[in-house]
Amino acid sequence: MAISSIGSKFGEYTAKGIGKFAENKTVKNLCEKFKKEPIKYAGYATLASLATKDAVGCYLYVTQSLNNKKIPEDKRRFVANMDLTNGILNVVTQIGLTFGLKKFYKPMFNKILNKSFNKQACKELITAYRKDAKASGDAILRKLEAEKKLQNTKDTIYSAFEATMNIVVATIVAKRCIVPFISTPLTQYFTNKHDKKLNAKKPEENAKNVEIKQQETAPAQQTEVSYSGSSNLLSKFKK
Repeated sequence: MAISSIGSKFGEYTAKGIGKFAENKTVKNLCEKFKKEPIKYAGYATLASLATKDAVGCYLYVTQSLNNKKIPEDKRRFVANMDLTNGILNVVTQIGLTFGLKKFYKPMFNKILNKSFNKQACKELITAYRKDAKASGDAILRKLEAEKKLQNTKDTIYSAFEATMNIVVATIVAKRCIVPFISTPLTQYFTNKHDKKLNAKKPEENAKNVEIKQQETAPAQQTEVSYSGSSNLLSKFKK
């Protein structure tokens, strides 16, 4: 009974939480956009999930590398820096390239599918729409209605093309081509820069350590000088 009551309470609170989340204005706007252009925004959702996965994975990999005792201690920082650089570059390049190359998608689409939407192809598609409407018993589409349906078809195909290009750019171009090429040099550069700062601080730290040691040993040296001389206590009585 206790387990079932806990389960029912959990379900009740979860349902309330989801209900409040669904009533949020931002969520409602996103839902409306998904309804109007489901393919396009499904592509954006895929991109967001990829970037989130890489961000979480970056944190886990860096933490694991810093605490991995199998890696020599002097190499752990370099490995952790490599993981951190990879994670940051994966997120930045995927999002940056996707939106940076977005303006080129439309010309690419028109060039690749130009033949599929020329005048002759559009006439054939409109004819096909009218035949389908007649076969199904619906009213035959007028010219404007047929052209609107044609444009909707074209927009749907373009949304699928854009979503596909987003995934290709994010997973292949950014993650598999660009990031591996620049991550190692960048990691080495920042590691060397950090090492130079550490080496620049070492002389100052060494000088301070020497000064502290001299101050600590100074009283002992004075004590030794104050008792220097003959160690024979009876020598002054021999005269």
